[in-house]
Amino acid sequence: GFCDTARVTVQPLLDTPEAPVAQDDYFEVPLESLDGFLFANLELNDLDANCVSGYFCTGQAISIVQPPLYGDVLQTYPNIYWLHPGVVLPSTPFDETFRYEICDFDGLCSQAQATIHVVPEPGAIAQLVSGALALVALDGRRRKRRARATARRSGG
Repeated sequence: GFCDTARVTVQPLLDTPEAPVAQDDYFEVPLESLDGFLFANLELNDLDANCVSGYFCTGQAISIVQPPLYGDVLQTYPNIYWLHPGVVLPSTPFDETFRYEICDFDGLCSQAQATIHVVPEPGAIAQLVSGALALVALDGRRRKRRARATARRSGG
């Protein structure tokens, strides 16, 4: 039963911060809603890798590193971003894409891409199809009239 005493010093592990994990996002928007489309909580699925739980699990700040091709992304309020489309847009459907960077409180950053698939306004395809059918019907009537006029002139 002899005992020996020793002094033990416990050193906590150094905090090794990890960069946030930014995730790509996809949205589908009708053309009529494109102007003023809001990205509320765009960074909601972008997590700070070494966050256990709580309020600061998302990144600290977002910056646009590659703007959209046909407009701008503007921050209107913390965590709310607005897509302001350009004056000239391609015909629908088309994709509008921008890349952003999210940084955490340790100053580490990660990038992700947001893609907006712009679709025609509801009913636009039906109008286009009905307009094309009307043109085909008009063209058919014109051809019949021309055939009758040609037959009359030739005596047939």
